[in-house]
This record gives sequence, structure tokens and C-alpha cells, in this order.
Amino acid sequence: REQDALRIKDWAIESAVNAFVTTDMAGNMNYVNSAFINLVGCNSPLEVLGKPVWGFCPNIEVVAKVKASLLTEGFWKGGCGCPAQGWFLPGYPYGGQRGG
Repeated sequence: REQDALRIKDWAIESAVNAFVTTDMAGNMNYVNSAFINLVGCNSPLEVLGKPVWGFCPNIEVVAKVKASLLTEGFWKGGCGCPAQGWFLPGYPYGGQRGG
């Protein structure tokens, strides 16, 4: 039963229309789903795995605010005008939508 639940969660994350990413504690991506690949215009997860998630938001001020929120609150909620919005503490998944 637990294995079935994990398979369903894995399928849900992989097939979600929202982008999901997990990172190590330094913010380097170690998992991305298909929606993230489509969002950033890559052909394969191999193009982004191991790279810092912060590189997808060129606005240094926004990155500083997001990092501060992650460290103090454990999450970031709200738009950031970056290609992928919605950030969570490194090491945990985040869901994103195309920013504007």
C-alpha cells in the first residue's frame, strides 16, 4: 500500500503541469520534472541537473529576497518575475509557473 502511494506521488509530480525541482542544500538541482524542462526550454534534464536553481532568476535582488525567506520562513510564496515562480527550501521540491 505504501509503495502504491509512492508510485502515485511520483507519477503525479512527473506528469504535473507545474514545474517541480528538488535541490541539494547548496541549491543545485538534482531532480526536475518534464514541466520544468518545458518551462525553461531544455531538451533533457541532463542540461540542468547539477546547476544552481538560482541561475533561472537573473534578478539578484529577487534571489536575495527568496533566499532570505527560505532561511527565515522555510518557503517562498508569491511571484518573483522569474522564469519559474514559487520557491521552497533547498532540498525540498517547489512548484512553479511561468513568471511575468
